[in-house]
Amino acid sequence: MQNKVDIIFNPVRMRIIQYVARNQPATVAQIAKAMPDVSKATLYRHMRVLTENEIVHVVGEEKIRGTYEQSYSLNVGKISASGQESRSELQTLVYSMLTKLVADFTQYFNRELVTPVKDKVFVSTNTFHLNDDEFDSFTREMFAVVEKYSQLPTKANGKTRMITVVSSPVPQEETEV
Repeated sequence: MQNKVDIIFNPVRMRIIQYVARNQPATVAQIAKAMPDVSKATLYRHMRVLTENEIVHVVGEEKIRGTYEQSYSLNVGKISASGQESRSELQTLVYSMLTKLVADFTQYFNRELVTPVKDKVFVSTNTFHLNDDEFDSFTREMFAVVEKYSQLPTKANGKTRMITVVSSPVPQEETEV
């Protein structure tokens, strides 16, 4: 099994993950159509890495013209930081995710027409004073809501939206009562 950071933040695999997240379940044919600049051999190689490392998993199989076409969905738990990463792996994961977020916002704000209210762009920071059990309960509930809405089927009038969640420590001097 490869390092999660290396797996996820490979440029081609990141694009595959983003496509599957927006269009699950997705087939390799659908991904290939959305990524015409990536050869099928390369795409299959990256899908194998993502499947072997359980980043995506097969959720269906359909027989088409004598062959089986598999449908894939994202294994959300595998792309989130688990706390099992080494310090440097977690640091790289956080910095890579934040860099990707900055790049996405830079691309958004560089567009000709930017409509943050219409696009429902927002930034929110909240500070809680919770014990570990309460915080664990909060995160379970929050991710249950995220999972519920991420599993909804794609709708013709729907828009792809991204929510990024980061839990960060508060410097100790700010938390003392």
